[in-house]
Amino acid sequence: MNPPLADRVKEARAATGLTQTELAQLAGIGLTALRNIEQGITTDPRVSTYDALMKALATASMHEPGSSTAGNGRGRNGSETHESPTTESPQIQQAAGLR
Repeated sequence: MNPPLADRVKEARAATGLTQTELAQLAGIGLTALRNIEQGITTDPRVSTYDALMKALATASMHEPGSSTAGNGRGRNGSETHESPTTESPQIQQAAGLR
């Protein structure tokens, strides 16, 4: 069974190094909405909220220092990367319930 959404979102956010405020702004959702999700108060957010969070986390994971796609959209060997952020980041896969 997958861990609760609250745990998955917290872990994915921590993996990107974002604060709650930064993730909420990046996702275009309210800080209170994000806090309620991470605290387990909101266990079934709107699909639009969930999608916005996943997109923001995927975007942030692409820009992590040391990420294979950080900076120019190319892998460490200089070749173009074609994988989506959700397939590159285990934290995002877990947050999305894909793992």
